[in-house]
Amino acid sequence: MPINANLSSKFVRPLVLLLALAAIAVSAIAGQLSSNFVVGQIKSEASDRLTFYATRLESAVNKLRHLPIAVGEHPAVKSALMTPAQAQPANVYLETVNTAAGGEALYVLDPDGLTVAASNWNESFSFIGHNYGFRPYFQEALKGAEGFYFAVGATTGRPGVFISRPIVDGDDTLGVAVIKIGLDGLKDGWDPANETILVSDGDGVVFLSTQPDWRYKMIRPVPRDRLEALIATRRYHSVELTSLDFASDTGFLSGRVELAGQEYQAVDKDLPFLEWRLHYLADLSPSFAARGVGMLIAGTLLLAGGLILLYLRERRMKLAHAKEAEEAAAVREANRLLESEISERRRVEEDLRVTQKELIQAGKLAALGQMSAAIAHEVNQPITAIRTFVASGKLLLDKDRKPEVEDNLEQIGHLTERLAAITGQLKSFARKSPGVSAPVDVQACVSVAVELLEPQAKMDGTAIEIDLPPGPVVVQGDEVHVEQILINLMRNALDAVRDTGRREVTIRGRREDGDVTIQVKDSGPGMDLENLEQIFDPFFTTKTVGEGIGLGLTVSFTLAAEMNGQLVASNNEGGGACFSLTLPSHEISTRAAE
Repeated sequence: MPINANLSSKFVRPLVLLLALAAIAVSAIAGQLSSNFVVGQIKSEASDRLTFYATRLESAVNKLRHLPIAVGEHPAVKSALMTPAQAQPANVYLETVNTAAGGEALYVLDPDGLTVAASNWNESFSFIGHNYGFRPYFQEALKGAEGFYFAVGATTGRPGVFISRPIVDGDDTLGVAVIKIGLDGLKDGWDPANETILVSDGDGVVFLSTQPDWRYKMIRPVPRDRLEALIATRRYHSVELTSLDFASDTGFLSGRVELAGQEYQAVDKDLPFLEWRLHYLADLSPSFAARGVGMLIAGTLLLAGGLILLYLRERRMKLAHAKEAEEAAAVREANRLLESEISERRRVEEDLRVTQKELIQAGKLAALGQMSAAIAHEVNQPITAIRTFVASGKLLLDKDRKPEVEDNLEQIGHLTERLAAITGQLKSFARKSPGVSAPVDVQACVSVAVELLEPQAKMDGTAIEIDLPPGPVVVQGDEVHVEQILINLMRNALDAVRDTGRREVTIRGRREDGDVTIQVKDSGPGMDLENLEQIFDPFFTTKTVGEGIGLGLTVSFTLAAEMNGQLVASNNEGGGACFSLTLPSHEISTRAAE
């Protein structure tokens, strides 16, 4: 921030206040940006940890998922179901398998849900003799499907995951094999000291957590019918379910969450085949620390910068005072030199004004010379038409044909407007103005040209034939310029056939390769090869003196080039001249612009 050396000391206090306010504002912004950056890192790390623990949890369940199928095929297990009194071999087998696998219990139920053999057969809380027909996992397995259920054990009171499979012999279902996976196996690898993890079931009840106090808490209200189902299946046995007290912007355990007096960034992930939801809560306290550090650093830097600016200001003011006397003498000498220079400049400026006036007058004369040559040629066409309309109007007035007189007057009005447009075009052309490019209806332009020149054609006995493609023919260019070119070409064609036996002028149009070509052909004598090479040169004409000054085709050629088109002259094979005007199609130009 530059400081003027002559800045008064009364501005120092507001400047210091402004720097302090700026430091506060920038510090707040920097603190928020730092906090947002750390929160982004926390979110990313939390998502990675969530994926890791989801994989570990699914793996812990999947590694024991096959046991019910395996034990159901063992002969001792099937024998125990057929003869419950001889279940001891099955008990020993189940105990051996369960010990090796690391499950909490491995047991077999008969078709009524009664336990006939279990891995804990010799423990005080043995499952043998207990009926678990009320459990959904038993009912699902009895139907031939895999049963999967989380519940608090009805016998042991310890929660776990129950996976079941039917035991079949041919077409008969002998019973159900069940593996219970305890929570310790599911929490393998969790670090309760550094991470906060929760697992909720499909009803939103937290049954697994690194925080024991959050277990059997509801993260959302459970409908009455689901509560009744939980009671009927004794999923949580005698545990009382209460709500988990947390606050969040979304109302769910996701996003920014305040829980137990601490703020977390919560991310969660569905475990589809388990019908659970894994929640990972990342501590947001590092973001608060980052905000403070960011504010402190930004504020310190800004205040330091402000102090440096104040120091530089004082230093510059001292240097200014030291040079003040020297500069005063230099100013006096400069004033003396300026007085002499001012006198000299006044004399030079007066000479420049005279020269400038002469140049302006010369430019006006040059422009007038350019416009007069064009106007003398181009205005002659509508003036001739106006004369024709005036002459016919007099005849019509004598015959009291007022409607046709009014039509003639309207045409004369159009022609005067046309004269204004032509002079405007010539002025624009003299200034080398590119004009306005827009869609132009070729058929309308041909109609205007024919309408203006048709009286002359009738007087000369010339037939005008129009052959245009069906449908609209639209080019990209300037409507007035296209009309002017067509009028020039048609008038030349009418002049060319005036003294011939067969007086015909043909206007033909065609589309090809994204362009539109309009040809004006005549049945006249055609052009010499020598004349073809210089037909578009300025002031070149084959007409007699007084009939033309050789600017019509030059102007037409230039106007065509300005519209990105071209005008070409040639002779017809059967005789007569042919002028071909080629312009870009509006559709192709539009696609190229896009």
